[in-house]
Amino acid sequence: MKNTPQFEVQLPAVVLTNGAAKSAPAEVSNTGGRFLTNRSGVENIFTREKLSEEQRNMQQTATDFALNEIAPNSSALRALDANTAGDLLKRTADLGLLAIDVQDGYDLVCLNSISSATIAESFAAGNSPEFDSILATQTENLLAPLILYSNSEQKSSFLNRLLSGDTSAAYQIANDRQNLKAHLSADNNAYIVSGSARFISRAEINGFILPYVNIDGQETVLFTTLNEHGVKLIENNSRRSMDGLFSNQVEFNEVRIPIKQVLHSLGGGKAVLDSTRNLGEVKRSATILGHCKQNINQALQHALESRRFSRAIAHYNLTKGKFADMVLQTYALDSMVYRTAGYLNQSIMRTPGNERTIHEEVLQASEQFSIECAIIKIFGMEALNTTIEARRTVHNSTLPLDQKNEAQERQDDKLEFLLNNTGRTDRLQVTEYFLEKTLIDELPLRERIRQMQGDQQEVSLSDSPLAAEMEALEIAKQLTIYLFNQALVKLGKDLLNQQQVVELLSNLFIDIYAMDSCLCRARQQQNSVHNKIVKAFCVERILDVGHQVELALYNIFEGSRLEKALGKLYASKEKMNLKYNVFKLKQEIAEHLYSNNTYCY
Repeated sequence: MKNTPQFEVQLPAVVLTNGAAKSAPAEVSNTGGRFLTNRSGVENIFTREKLSEEQRNMQQTATDFALNEIAPNSSALRALDANTAGDLLKRTADLGLLAIDVQDGYDLVCLNSISSATIAESFAAGNSPEFDSILATQTENLLAPLILYSNSEQKSSFLNRLLSGDTSAAYQIANDRQNLKAHLSADNNAYIVSGSARFISRAEINGFILPYVNIDGQETVLFTTLNEHGVKLIENNSRRSMDGLFSNQVEFNEVRIPIKQVLHSLGGGKAVLDSTRNLGEVKRSATILGHCKQNINQALQHALESRRFSRAIAHYNLTKGKFADMVLQTYALDSMVYRTAGYLNQSIMRTPGNERTIHEEVLQASEQFSIECAIIKIFGMEALNTTIEARRTVHNSTLPLDQKNEAQERQDDKLEFLLNNTGRTDRLQVTEYFLEKTLIDELPLRERIRQMQGDQQEVSLSDSPLAAEMEALEIAKQLTIYLFNQALVKLGKDLLNQQQVVELLSNLFIDIYAMDSCLCRARQQQNSVHNKIVKAFCVERILDVGHQVELALYNIFEGSRLEKALGKLYASKEKMNLKYNVFKLKQEIAEHLYSNNTYCY
């Protein structure tokens, strides 16, 4: 059979051998999404086990602060007490946890996604999603753009006040970014800004504001204060949202803002947003990870102490299954978050002779690994929902049937509201990313498809205890790439309009990144408990891959072509499916969790 760019209507018949694979895909180091084409489970990724001593100390400092300062004030934070939130933010700054991305003198920044992730995760121990949201606003939406894009003069004039927690700042909501217009002043020294927009702040707005203005069609970020002549806060128009933040309507009436207060450059608004968005997604996903662990620990304490029919509810098999599900999702999210943070760190790392500015480095890293950042955001919310529902089930199992812990459920709803910035559109964008990278050949999917043209594609078995899982994932990747190619061949540019197919493909890409991250981490740790977690996680995800591919094939093919494709799929599923007693694995995982009395993976 000739090798052609378009894969014929057959799935690869995979033969497992003890030798090396005949045609392993080349590794791609200069773009995201490489997990789809690289060999499964063998990449040396960053994991939490590789945290430095300094990072561990910083993590412990943040955890102690969360337990001793945030948790005791959780009631006041739930009541949206702005004074309490402000005091806690200042104490956070006193510990240096707001200034983690700044070096002395402000001449350089040293963005460390890994350290930022560990701190964001640790703060979840305070069990206050309100404070998590306030901290994210201060660091992701305000400090990150200012640290990255302000010059030395701008830094010296205002950054210290923000890093100290003394001064609040506000950022413009996305829907109002086109509301402010500006033109150059007659003396060419300032921009004259007019219009009105809403701004978000952690307290009643009284400090710096970051307006995005349209200057001759170019979106530009400025910074100014309410003290500027012509800037007016609309009275009786400030609103508190569920997350404790203020939404403020601000009017600009021919406001003169000096050119020296342009952040980055004229027309640099998109770069400012793009380069900080994905850094923020890693922190937010790390916060979600911390809350997943808190959910497990809270449920665990209740399950071990509460009894039904003279037996602790933790020891019922159904309860063990719930705890195992929480552990599997949380372990996978942990592996994905720190892998992605490691990618960003490595990409941003400055090298001698590199003439690019730090914001150019960050923008490139943000674009390069945007797909991984999008995936952990989506998977994080799934993991959070899993742990919340499982914890609710454990807690409600000891209550009378007509009773519920309504206070806890309200807090859960708030947690999901505060941390959930993921919609259906985000999931569809995962497939859109792979489509774009394939068409411009930044990902070697076409080469990978050509390698799959033969009747048999050999895959090597390794000596790893996870060899079966690695080979199953390799087949799953081949099926996914095949399906993606067939969808593209049939639907062409209309693929993105077939949202059900696109969503299935996105689910496959997400599952592959999750399984691959777990396998890479467990292979590096060589720990029997980690191996059990990964085996149980992969059993169910691999089954789901086969199911989703089958659903998509029914949409793409008809008649004899469908029958032939399904026949090949069933043959591949027979080799791919992992034949384990997953119930037994989950019971063993839960029992190990019980013996440690806390999440420890």
